[in-house]
Amino acid sequence: MVDILDTIAYAHSQNIAHRDLKPSNILIGPYGETLIADWGLARKIHPSNTTDESLYYRIGSESNHEDSLPTPGIGTPGYAAPESALGTTGDKLRSGDIYSLGAILCCILRNQPPGRHERHPGDTHREIVLANIPGILSLEAIAQKATAIDWADRYETVDRFRSDVLNWIAGEPVTARPESWWEKAIRWPSRHRTMATGLATGLAITLIGGASFMVFQSQQKQLVIEQASRLELALDDSSRLLKETQKANEIAESRRVEAVNNRQLAERRESLAFEGLLKFQDLLATNQEIFQSPEFGKLDETLSNQSKKMFEAIFKDLKEDSSPSPSLISRLAHVTRRLAAMDLSLNKHSQSNEHIDQACNWMQQSLETSSNHVQLSDATKEIMHLKIGQLRLLQGSLAMGQGKFQEARPRFDEAIREIQPLVENGRLNPDDLKSASLSLAEAWSGASMHEVYHGQLSEAKRLQQKALDQIGASRATVLPP
Repeated sequence: MVDILDTIAYAHSQNIAHRDLKPSNILIGPYGETLIADWGLARKIHPSNTTDESLYYRIGSESNHEDSLPTPGIGTPGYAAPESALGTTGDKLRSGDIYSLGAILCCILRNQPPGRHERHPGDTHREIVLANIPGILSLEAIAQKATAIDWADRYETVDRFRSDVLNWIAGEPVTARPESWWEKAIRWPSRHRTMATGLATGLAITLIGGASFMVFQSQQKQLVIEQASRLELALDDSSRLLKETQKANEIAESRRVEAVNNRQLAERRESLAFEGLLKFQDLLATNQEIFQSPEFGKLDETLSNQSKKMFEAIFKDLKEDSSPSPSLISRLAHVTRRLAAMDLSLNKHSQSNEHIDQACNWMQQSLETSSNHVQLSDATKEIMHLKIGQLRLLQGSLAMGQGKFQEARPRFDEAIREIQPLVENGRLNPDDLKSASLSLAEAWSGASMHEVYHGQLSEAKRLQQKALDQIGASRATVLPP
């Protein structure tokens, strides 16, 4: 449609009106090229826009006085402007083309030009599909304005018609129809994809972390209290298991002979504590409305503190372990993400970044000194690189969500440096490889949006294409041969 508008806008700038625009005169080539055919009824409009009929003539027929007069009834029913039945001259020739362009847009939307009501097979399905397109009412308003019965109510020029269509494609308001605040809210994610992605990701992590509760019947206060009591017991169990973990670590340190057994016991207790905390958080996430009760308004702070204790316990174990396992590294990254989400829900943005930095810096130092101080397996090294990249990617997304574009780009670049070699060598297990590939695509996309906000559209397009290619490669790795 934009290609058609471009062509007619150029024709009008040369004072030429087509006068018979309709779908059958639009040709789409095998490579997407768009052509407008059948200019046999075209007429040249004098630049002065005078109404003197002697100055209007068909192309190639300047000497024929009959061709210079208005010709009523020209055009195809359904696509010809109403005033064409009486003959048009001057600006009405341009307005007649605008009506025909609007009728073509109506046909794209409804399978029929304006003024026709018969239904065709598949119309119901098409209406359902159209109803799911954000802002479709604005696009229909564009078509309605272009096909107004009174030519003075249509777009003044094809350029203005084209501008409204481009605004709709870009997710911007159109002049044909003022948008309500609700429609603007629906369109906002399409205009700010990276920011919306960051907010949605932060919201999802916060929900998983258990920022709110839900009850079946909020009016039954006794049921709310009983449910909260069970949740508090689960939290106490998690805290108790953490203390037992620390005690087991102390015993393992003091009794060298039993170090291996105690270490296994400590890891088991830590695993139980970790699973208990996750179950507790998930239980909160499925009971959102309980949180609205004033008696439990501070439970998110309590849950954040519990996550912080888990983070510190795992971090301590890692520092004391001469050969940490990949599962323990993954657990550290998981808790770090949840703790960051908790901090964000409490508006502790700097604290959120500090926890991510603490985890990433320790893993980076461990990788740099592995040959001298820490004995790391190849699997542990690879999982460390992956988790560093994914945590830096999270930092970049959160920074973009807060509008801190200068802080976001270095995080995306670091994520790419850490993850890209892992994807290329392909030594990760299938699940981790898929996760790494999708994270790499997200990092390319984040870097692309950074370039968009700084006006570097060609570089943004190149980075976004790399993201799309990476997504395609990720799908190919999981599809059956």
